[in-house]
Amino acid sequence: MAYHHQHDCLILSALGCGAFKNPPTHMASIFKSVIQQYAGYFKTIHFAIIDDHNTGNQHNPDGNYLPFKRILDGFRVNATTHELCVGMASGPFKITGKDQENMIIDDVYIFGLPPCQYGAECYDLGDVQHCQAYSHPPLCPQHGACEQFLADGMHRSFFIHRKKCQHGGECLHITDEKHSRQYEHPEFCPANSECLDTSKDHLFHYRHLPRCKTGPIKCLLFLKRDPEHCRSYRHCKITCEFGTFCVNFHDQEHFNDQLHPFYQPCPSTPFSCRYYSDFLQAKKDPSAKTRPEVEEHCITFSHVCPFGRQCTDTSKLHSYTSIHIARKTCPDWDKCSKMIDEEHLNSFTHPKLPDIRYLCKYAGSECYSRTNHDHLIRFRHAGNYNHIGVVRYFGLNKRVNFVRNQYTMINTVRAYAEAEKWKEPKMAIPQQLIEWILALQPIHRCNKVIFESILVHGHTMSRDYMNLLSEAQFVANAVEQHNEVRRILDHHNNQALQNHGRDFIRALVAIEFDKAAPKSLLLPRRFSGVPNPHVPGTVHHSPNHDQQTSVANTKELQLKLLLTADEITTIRTHATQIAQASLQLHSNPLGIGHAPDQALGTNKHVFSIMGPHLGHYYGDIFIIFKRELMYHPDSNFSIQAATTFGASTNAYKMRPWLKDPGSDMDRIQQFHWNKLHCSVPGYEEAAAIELMALTGQQKKTMNVDLKDIQHRWVTIDSHQVFEMHLPQLIPLDYIDRIYMPTTVFHSLTPSAQQLAKKTFHDRLTITSHIVDLNALNQLDSTRVPYQKYVTDEIMKMITGSSFHSPRGTLITLPASKFEHQVAIPMTILQSYRQYQEQQGESDITFIYWQAMGGDMMLTVSNAFIDPTTEQTGLQCLTCYIADIPLTHNDVTYHESYSYVTNFRPYYHDMIMQDHKLMKAMSNSFHRGCNTDDYITYCLIIKLKSKEVILTHAGSNSIYNHQTINYVFEQSELDLSKLDYIYISAGARIVPVRNLVIRHQPIPEYHPSFDKTFKSDNTAVPSTSENIPVVASHSNPAKEQSPPKSIWNQVKHIFSSETSIRKPCSDSVSCLLQYSVKEHNEKYSHPCRFSEICRNMPDHPHLEHIQHSVPKCKYNTTCNKRGDPIHRAQYRHSDLPDYLVPCRNQQSCVYKNETDHKIKYSHGERVPLP
Repeated sequence: MAYHHQHDCLILSALGCGAFKNPPTHMASIFKSVIQQYAGYFKTIHFAIIDDHNTGNQHNPDGNYLPFKRILDGFRVNATTHELCVGMASGPFKITGKDQENMIIDDVYIFGLPPCQYGAECYDLGDVQHCQAYSHPPLCPQHGACEQFLADGMHRSFFIHRKKCQHGGECLHITDEKHSRQYEHPEFCPANSECLDTSKDHLFHYRHLPRCKTGPIKCLLFLKRDPEHCRSYRHCKITCEFGTFCVNFHDQEHFNDQLHPFYQPCPSTPFSCRYYSDFLQAKKDPSAKTRPEVEEHCITFSHVCPFGRQCTDTSKLHSYTSIHIARKTCPDWDKCSKMIDEEHLNSFTHPKLPDIRYLCKYAGSECYSRTNHDHLIRFRHAGNYNHIGVVRYFGLNKRVNFVRNQYTMINTVRAYAEAEKWKEPKMAIPQQLIEWILALQPIHRCNKVIFESILVHGHTMSRDYMNLLSEAQFVANAVEQHNEVRRILDHHNNQALQNHGRDFIRALVAIEFDKAAPKSLLLPRRFSGVPNPHVPGTVHHSPNHDQQTSVANTKELQLKLLLTADEITTIRTHATQIAQASLQLHSNPLGIGHAPDQALGTNKHVFSIMGPHLGHYYGDIFIIFKRELMYHPDSNFSIQAATTFGASTNAYKMRPWLKDPGSDMDRIQQFHWNKLHCSVPGYEEAAAIELMALTGQQKKTMNVDLKDIQHRWVTIDSHQVFEMHLPQLIPLDYIDRIYMPTTVFHSLTPSAQQLAKKTFHDRLTITSHIVDLNALNQLDSTRVPYQKYVTDEIMKMITGSSFHSPRGTLITLPASKFEHQVAIPMTILQSYRQYQEQQGESDITFIYWQAMGGDMMLTVSNAFIDPTTEQTGLQCLTCYIADIPLTHNDVTYHESYSYVTNFRPYYHDMIMQDHKLMKAMSNSFHRGCNTDDYITYCLIIKLKSKEVILTHAGSNSIYNHQTINYVFEQSELDLSKLDYIYISAGARIVPVRNLVIRHQPIPEYHPSFDKTFKSDNTAVPSTSENIPVVASHSNPAKEQSPPKSIWNQVKHIFSSETSIRKPCSDSVSCLLQYSVKEHNEKYSHPCRFSEICRNMPDHPHLEHIQHSVPKCKYNTTCNKRGDPIHRAQYRHSDLPDYLVPCRNQQSCVYKNETDHKIKYSHGERVPLP
């Protein structure tokens, strides 16, 4: 009534006391609560209190006056500065509704509903029906800042104090009525739809309008400034939840949509930015001068910090210019046994070893310090794509089912052992034997004549390929793959050079063939040095010698622009020598040339023994090939020599578990059924079972060990051990080691001796043994010690092998513009049958492979691909991997399209012209990848969802999350029918290795980052605010300092020297630093977290001073964490060095409460920083 009549002063008595016998203290407290409700409505309220007749009685011992005086005399209360919210009362009004713009009020009714007997402490405040039936006190107008809640029990009864919701303004249940009655939530942000602040702190302390899902960049209504839409939604970027540890930094859409604490990422980070590499190395040398363009680049763009989760640089500049990827730590940590595995080192974090190491100037195969630990922790190594040459594919295993062979061979041996009642027929395979088989290498033996021919041709070749040397195109192929020629053409990595070089070689070869041809004969067109654009890889004979010479001269002139005179001479010399030697070899083929080889098909292979080779009759020179050859699609091996399946039928005598089918054709077929391939999983088990059976055959037992097997191996003829059939034409760089006795070496021609030393260097071992050169093909007394020595060396090499065994197919693809398709020895169906037998069902196929340089295809088809015939029913899933971008310092990223399509591989040129033919594509597929080394890819085929996904695997998947995926309709492509896998190259040579088929993911190929490792989610507000600007504060009275570099300017900005604020005299104890904006604009204060602060950019008025104090030995269990002096002297986890000064200082009623003391100081003399 008084407010209604506009009175500003009230005089009240002790209402409710006296006759009503209510305790005066209780009544005074009620008045106090009502006064708080009416704060701001009256200037003064006076109480006229007299003691009554109840004074001195039991219920009123002190009378009326003293309780009222104690509680109300001098009581001052100001109108609340907090926003009113629903449930509060202000004077005679109560707030019944509110949104971000309007407030709904109603009158306070004293007897509207019966009061709840529990008042503000009612447990049913969240019950809507209860609240509609009973009245309850209003909410406390002080919100969560109420200081009377703990100290004043009466206050707790007269005002409802809701708990603060732990989710604040980001609560998902804020509109739930029951939840909102139980918990207090913040008010709407006063900026409404204009709010752009997405910091965690701001979002917690304010409610906000919903964020437009389209975002500020793509929302058309926002760009059109639609009033209704702009009023209803916020258009701002959200802060990336991973902050400085964001792994999606190369996803441009993600980076544009969300805020990050670092600048625009360099498109070449983390592996390929040469500027950043120069900058880091210059940083270690104080005297080094950094080029201006390097400085500018490293300030303008952010880069992945080499130290990742182990980084200790807390400077502001580093936080702006660095991205920290928290890779998972190596499970073996400092006891890791894979320290020479580049892929492992690039995938996991190791102690005292940077995640991103400098690139060694030597490729991995050429670096002599490759296994040196000190070298490894500083440098990573590139994989040189010309390390091993092209071994051409001829489809020699195209019709062999190696999975069926393995299964049949194992079961046949086991069944025979059981039927013959052998001891322990199901004996487990010793692990030592498995490892020994995995370590075997192919070994070839030859005499000096063949060795000299190998040196001249630069290749080891099969008998069948010798016959092909009558055709110039095959001779030209051999010249192109000669070590020295390939080193010249590949070193420059120039496509034009390779094309001109190829044409030059073909012309030179054609000239030599013309010289050797009878003048009366016209050579076939295919001998010409002029390339035919319609038939890839062929050489056509020119009409006359003059035209051939003209082609050679023209190409030589073009090559002079790209090569030195010596390099051109080297190519010419080798082309001429190899062509002449090939013509001679064709007229007089070398090798044994066993007649059954042609029927068995082994004449198309280079023979070797997979393991120690005791075939002395082949020659004294041991040639040990690299293991990579065993994984070539044209390689295979048999348990014994192929000839044992011939007329001698020795295979059935030596291996009685095989049944002689009777006819020659069936025996040949059985030979093919007994082949194994090293790229097919499980080959080592089939080979081991056969060795165990052969070794234990006489004693009828499978219980044999590795020593028994090795003893048998070195005491029997080489035809009875593993015979490896290698590809037709093998370049010399596939030779791992050569052994020959000194007498044989000195019997070589001087030029052959010189060439052997020059070609093989330390791979050539000339022993001191003297063998009788007249005792050919005999194991005479002079050869026994020599053969034993080499065999012992080979055994040591096998036993001590610490190799990382390849897995799957390995081949270096020749450039063929995708017209030369290489089939993998295993199909998807064969792989699935193997998986089904061992693991069970799966509807997903994973195809993994590693390739270098890009510009290659992997094609999966429903039938064999034959580009020379029309295959109307052929269906293909073609995955093209684009060429790797070569520019590493360009700020704009350029890459051709990688794509997935259902067109055949030889339609590539047409597809690149019409992007509509691509089902899915990406022109940034390699962004962020380590393009200096092999890149691991993964093709995922999901039959159930009909989806195809092409993505990265291995270490690159940590930094690159690009996927090319498409869901095929059944009418477009039936994924369930796809079976055969092909690979091919475009315009360049592409090494491919470790191509495998799986039906569940390979864990080591899917390393990840640590999502729980978070340290800083601070966001840089916008692009315009990201880059620091150097303000001009010219002072003519003072001498101008010399101009600074960009780096020094920016460094200077982030230091305290440029701050215009003066240090506050109250330092960390200043009461104004957390509330008064004007004060903070004039004065600076020490940050409570000192130099370890994670939110430096958010608080420009704070100084982050180095605070070098020890860590408290009790840390989180310390009982002095509430002592400000102790806190300033010792560090504690997750706690600041200095406490927030409590505004009530020594008069604070909570200063003795533990939780309060840990956060607030109360005027103690803290040692200042």
